[in-house]
Amino acid sequence: MDAPDFGDVHVEGDDAQNLVGNIIGGDVIGSLKQYVNREPSMVLSSAWIEDAVASYVPVANHDLVVGTLERTRAVALAGPDGCGRTVTGLAAVRQLAPGLPIRRFSVGRDDVEGIAGDRPCAYLLRAGDEDPERVHRCVELVRDAKGFLLLAGEPDELPPFVGDQLGVVALAPPSALAVYQRRLMRRGLGSSGLPGWPAAALLLRGATPAEGRRLADIAEAVHRRGGAADEIEQAYRNWTDRLDRWFREHEEPQDRALLIAAAAIAPADEVSVYTAARSLARHLDVRVNGAGLAWRPVRGLAALLGAEKRDRVLEFGPYGFAEAVVPFVLDEYPLTHVDLFSWLAELPTSDITLPRTLRRKLAELLADLAAEHGRDEAITDTAARWAGRGEAELAFVLLSRTCLHPHVGGRVRRALYDWSRTPSLSPQLKETVARTCAVLGEALPSVALTRLKHLATFGDASIRRIAVEVAADLAEREPVLVLHAALDWCGGDGRRRAAGVDLFLALALRTDGYGAPALITSEHTDLTRVAVVWGIALEQPSPAFFAAVALWLDAAVRWPQLGAAVVGTLLSAATAGRPGDALFLLLAERVGPRGAPIVLEHATPGLLADLWAVALARWIEESGTTFPIVAGVWFGAAARRPEVRAVLVDILAGATRNRVIAADALVELVTSWAGAERSRRDVREEFLLRLLEPPWRRLVLKVWIRVRSVLER
Repeated sequence: MDAPDFGDVHVEGDDAQNLVGNIIGGDVIGSLKQYVNREPSMVLSSAWIEDAVASYVPVANHDLVVGTLERTRAVALAGPDGCGRTVTGLAAVRQLAPGLPIRRFSVGRDDVEGIAGDRPCAYLLRAGDEDPERVHRCVELVRDAKGFLLLAGEPDELPPFVGDQLGVVALAPPSALAVYQRRLMRRGLGSSGLPGWPAAALLLRGATPAEGRRLADIAEAVHRRGGAADEIEQAYRNWTDRLDRWFREHEEPQDRALLIAAAAIAPADEVSVYTAARSLARHLDVRVNGAGLAWRPVRGLAALLGAEKRDRVLEFGPYGFAEAVVPFVLDEYPLTHVDLFSWLAELPTSDITLPRTLRRKLAELLADLAAEHGRDEAITDTAARWAGRGEAELAFVLLSRTCLHPHVGGRVRRALYDWSRTPSLSPQLKETVARTCAVLGEALPSVALTRLKHLATFGDASIRRIAVEVAADLAEREPVLVLHAALDWCGGDGRRRAAGVDLFLALALRTDGYGAPALITSEHTDLTRVAVVWGIALEQPSPAFFAAVALWLDAAVRWPQLGAAVVGTLLSAATAGRPGDALFLLLAERVGPRGAPIVLEHATPGLLADLWAVALARWIEESGTTFPIVAGVWFGAAARRPEVRAVLVDILAGATRNRVIAADALVELVTSWAGAERSRRDVREEFLLRLLEPPWRRLVLKVWIRVRSVLER
């Protein structure tokens, strides 16, 4: 039968729609993040690095690798796939610099020039993905930054990279058996008998170190579940013998469809197995006379499949058997490729009787198989179609499991980039792309931020909110990178500028372990640029703006050592434009532990008088500001703190700029504040002696104060 076409897919959508928000669950996002962090080909997690180094069996020329790296800070490691290039490089870095961060890197997708500003780091590159000239430039920057660079590749990939900047070491790998045994010892199975298992030497004869590690992991898993040695051997061979025998014994297409379907969704109930198998048979153009009655009855299904029924679901007991079935079919029956891929692409969304967990499992299977077979078009086209049908969560699974894959990841990331710049894209697919960036950012944060930037630029308010949310979450891993992105976005206009402000405010609200604003306590924050963005945010202040300002001012009061940075930064923003008086009044209102306004300690009286003058003029013109309240705070401080009263009076009186209307307004305000309270009388009179007009009124007041002081004695 004809399979669905995997041609170009373009999903139209109304950019004004607001149909997104929580269509992809947080548990799904979290599970995909965990998945990529367990896959060293995608993310070099610290846990994986430590485990790999602890299990490392040194190559014969390990000392040469370490010596070259120590001397030149860069080395190219040559050898076939599976020979241990990555773990050899990691072990060498750990030997020279324990604790040094190690990350995958690509000169084609990451910010090479940013290395100069980064803390020292070790960078792992794949030769097959890189440009020699850019790698040479990268080597220079890494050396200057006191880091290390590891370039791993096949022997025939490395000659273009060789030169004065980079030497090549052809690895002499250890035996796969040694790796197998070392791995088992590391996992605490030294006394299990597995390290000396005779079949291991036969299975690993001529194998790569990676195969030794794989056999050890299989042996551990089977051992811990109580399995036998034969199960280890069969699982290592991907159950090829058993599957080959089963397919020879069962030639009926519907029986084969049942096995393939059951393996794809296991563990699953019988109804789900039959549903999936019927769909597969239709794709394989299997014509069954008798319809449903021609299929095997439920009573004999478990026996046919070699499965067991537990808690109403069918399970395949042998380790790795279910996972081996579909790859076996693809390898042995190449004419099924199109039909199997089209079945996996259709079933999760076409048959709603399948439980969601099983549909998600099918999405994962399609992702893994399409990636391994280089079928990137099956990934991107299917993801677009699923999102368009309201199955954004399944599309997210498909894209997230493949966006970092070494075979198809680059092409999937390109699709994400193109989608992020398409205004007419459906809101569901836009959210899918944004959420996928959360997983992409686990390994390639700068790449993820680029796509989020475009989504925020070309999406509506809902998409912008999601893009900012995802970008802010990336700051947990890459705070400096995300801050620079926010500052750069603010340099744009329209939606990009708005997204930059929102992202900046989200970062401004983040705190360190003590509860202080993380941007203030970080040594990497450029407060000059931050002040500019505060000024941009002030143009259209949001609730987040006022919450962030309050957080920063609370910190300035609680930790006086932060006061200069907080007040200086916010004052710089307040002086940037006309709306700055609103920010200044927030600053001026805040009083320190000793009862004086905190701005007094961190700004000159002249600057404060200028800012008060702007605020006073705005209040006279518009009346709707908080000027009277904040002025009252300063009047109160002058009453409580006689030692700073003269400064406070000078600043506020100087804010009138000798304008009669301004002086009269301030006189009326301080008079109303003081009322008949004797404790406030001195403050009121000091203002009156400075501001009353005409001058003879000040003279009369001065005489009256002298007379009153004599009478009160």
